[in-house]
Amino acid sequence: VQLLSDNLTVHSGFQHDLPNRLASFVARTGGKLGDVRSVALNHTLLSFYRAFIPAMECSQIIESMREDSVVHSKMRLGISRSRFRAHHPVKACQMCMMDDMQLTGWAYWRLEHQYPGVWTCIKHSQPLLVAKLKEKEGQRLPWSLPRSNELHETHAFTSSDTLDRLNRLSRLIGDLVRIGTREPFSVPSLYLVYQNAMKSRGWMTDSGRFRMKAAASAFLEHISWVIQVDEFNGLPQTSGEANDMLVRMLRPSRTHVHPLQHILMVDWLFTGPSKFKNQLMNL
Repeated sequence: VQLLSDNLTVHSGFQHDLPNRLASFVARTGGKLGDVRSVALNHTLLSFYRAFIPAMECSQIIESMREDSVVHSKMRLGISRSRFRAHHPVKACQMCMMDDMQLTGWAYWRLEHQYPGVWTCIKHSQPLLVAKLKEKEGQRLPWSLPRSNELHETHAFTSSDTLDRLNRLSRLIGDLVRIGTREPFSVPSLYLVYQNAMKSRGWMTDSGRFRMKAAASAFLEHISWVIQVDEFNGLPQTSGEANDMLVRMLRPSRTHVHPLQHILMVDWLFTGPSKFKNQLMNL
């Protein structure tokens, strides 16, 4: 938004992932997409993160999105202190865009494509493309609909096995977000579920001590394929790093853990979201 006053130009930007000034947005759109809470939960990336944060904290973040500043939101969501991206790329599926053009005459962004860790379209089992949109200094991303000439590939998934694994991970993320939308996960319960799963795998002694060397080795092998994707470069790449991550994931932490770390734990320890959900319910 550009404001001109007395020959002074003021640029007012917005975040595309966790936007601020939602109260103004709701007012200017006549509430067509709902109130501030509805917009935040159903039309922004908060829908991805809400599953892994307490309900009260989620409400506080929504309040910060209502007004002018969301500067502390990414820290409170576990983004800033994680080794994952704090900036979320804007992604689209070429085949979805073609379908949109035939049905409506224009293409649009799909929220589920924007989730961290999602690099394939579940519907078409195709890699997602990334927008070339670049932020100008002092400004934010402009309003824009997806266009083929403004999208590019970021990964060359030549292996069908890698594409299948990414598609499975995308589906798992979508399933967990839907489960967490109905009822956010209790973070203390997540630690207990992980501990029980480790015990069932034989990675816990009768005295309650974890066999971390064996577990870290197994975890490192499980995630080895996904490290080729840029977004996952921050994952452990040595046994020591894998050990450190598992220690954080098996004990309550004072700081928030990035949802992708929880999702990779679920992917590693459970055969699917249903079994994971059942384990949570049986605590």
